[in-house]
Amino acid sequence: MAFWPKGFGRGRSGSSAAGLHSRGYSPQLSASEISRGLTSNADLHLRQHYDEHIAWDADKEESRVWRRTMYTFPDWKKHRSSYRYVHHMHTILESRIVRGLLRPVLVLTLAAAAVAAYQTLHAKQLLLSFLPALPILPIEPFQLTSFALSLLLVFRTNSSYGRWNEGRRRFGRITTTCRDICRQVLALVPRADVACRALFARWLVAFCRASKWYIREDEPLEEELAAWLEPSELSQLEELAAWLEPSELSQLVTSPHPPNFCILVLSHAVSNSGLDQFAVVRLQEALTELSINLSACDRILNTPIPLSYTRHTARFLILWLLLLPLALWGSCGWLVVPTVAVISFVLLGIEEIGVQIEEPFSILALENLCKKAERHISGMMLMDETTYNLHCPAQSTEQLPDFYGYEVVAEYAHDPYAFTQGLQFDNICERTGGGSACKEVFWESTGMHGDSTMRAVQVADGRVLAKTPMASQWFGEGATRLGDKLYQITWLSGAGFIYSVPDLKQVGTFTTPLNDGWGLTTDGNLLVASDGSEQLFWLDPANGFKIVKQMRVMDGSKPVFALNELEFIGGEVWANVWQTNCIARICPETGKVKGWLLMHGLRQSLQDRNLASNGMDVLNGIAWDHHRQRLFITGKYWPRIFEVVPVPINATDDALAKRQSCFVRK
Repeated sequence: MAFWPKGFGRGRSGSSAAGLHSRGYSPQLSASEISRGLTSNADLHLRQHYDEHIAWDADKEESRVWRRTMYTFPDWKKHRSSYRYVHHMHTILESRIVRGLLRPVLVLTLAAAAVAAYQTLHAKQLLLSFLPALPILPIEPFQLTSFALSLLLVFRTNSSYGRWNEGRRRFGRITTTCRDICRQVLALVPRADVACRALFARWLVAFCRASKWYIREDEPLEEELAAWLEPSELSQLEELAAWLEPSELSQLVTSPHPPNFCILVLSHAVSNSGLDQFAVVRLQEALTELSINLSACDRILNTPIPLSYTRHTARFLILWLLLLPLALWGSCGWLVVPTVAVISFVLLGIEEIGVQIEEPFSILALENLCKKAERHISGMMLMDETTYNLHCPAQSTEQLPDFYGYEVVAEYAHDPYAFTQGLQFDNICERTGGGSACKEVFWESTGMHGDSTMRAVQVADGRVLAKTPMASQWFGEGATRLGDKLYQITWLSGAGFIYSVPDLKQVGTFTTPLNDGWGLTTDGNLLVASDGSEQLFWLDPANGFKIVKQMRVMDGSKPVFALNELEFIGGEVWANVWQTNCIARICPETGKVKGWLLMHGLRQSLQDRNLASNGMDVLNGIAWDHHRQRLFITGKYWPRIFEVVPVPINATDDALAKRQSCFVRK
């Protein structure tokens, strides 16, 4: 099944030269540029002379098509074969690099022959008496400068290879991202929405083809289309015309930047797809990746290696080779001719390879990459019918999670004016004269505009050891220590703050892709965050706090919304559910709720003892001492932090009723 619309590119007139103009190239300077003094008549004449001699290389330019190599397994076996040396020498005259060097090597060889002939005729006194012998240059200057010449050639060729590799990588990312977007669309867009799924498929293929055309001096897009479709498919163009509206076709073929047109079509399709917010964000990020990689290809195409470097290398190389016969004549005689020919071939060949691969797109097998992407997209569309029904079988009966009550084993003082948003246990050890002294602390993040802080609280007596206030526009949320830094997120923003340990000096800021910040913990490598929804997000601080994993938390078939304060305990994520007395034990691999800690009655015990002096709010603080296996629980404006031990209980009617209270509406 083909997804390319008929008429893509039809109506764009002109040859490849017209295509170059559409990309912003100009083959010659205008008269107005000359009149403004941008160049002289002599420069213009030299440029026109240069353009005329480019015709010499017509065969070489046409042969770049044959450098678009795409290997298969048999090709790699031949590539590694020990016979390759014999084969490469046997086909040396067929080499396009050799053919491209024939003229310059011939000129340098003739120059060496002229030196040899002149010196021979002068030695036999066959020249006019007033003609002097050519000077014999010492070999030392060539030995001294050969190292500099080698470095120029190596750096030049290595830089060109870097550009070639970057071009290959960037266009490869374009095709790979197109395939991945198609995969996401097939998984996320309802199967009943056939039109939307087909639209994504054909416009992703269109973007690959339009990008290839845009970065290469190719035939017009209509010829590109004709070359892509099989004869049998060409007869079906009328049927394909129904896939796009006439207005869409008209806008596409007249757009100054066809790839951007495709991106806009796909962006609007994502926005209008009816998918949930996170899926839309992920797909838009993938489209941004397409745009970034196309821009990178455009940058490679439009910005060569600095021309001063290229020109100086060429001038140095030619002068070096032209003068070389004067240094070799005394020791080599007529052997100077083949010697210069071989040296010229080797050195000019290195420089020629660097120049040939500097612009990578005309020698990369972009057609093959596009066709491969098309095959994968078509294949995924066809395989979707088969793979849709291959999913994990539903359980016949609901498997209940474990249930836990609690036993209070200790109470600790807590600031009743602290609107607790994040809590983490830690040991701080400091060196003393006799060794080291350690103290137990809670890292506590507090909220409310104007009262938000990051603080260190001594466990034993609740004394605040250090505190860093936040500006009034910030509402502090979850916090956790990872390495030697504390990370704190904020409410209703993606902003975050980084503090040093143990003095709590703010040493940096960061931004997360989350729309909101609620809870924060760590698995020892990544940050784990909640945003008040049923989702958990794994963020990588070493990679710009990008989301590297996302998990939906489910208790059986029910999503668990309002996930708030988090703690990583025994390989599980423990999450307080906002405005409830429930703490969920969550499997980080599946998002499944393994158990519920039912903390009902804990807050009431404080009220019964008349300890709620500041209008206690909900439970919202979990801390874990992994050395001594202690669990601490508190809440917003609570005057106590409780050390509790979870106690397994049966799934009684009371436990099931309390479990039902853990489900908060979205």
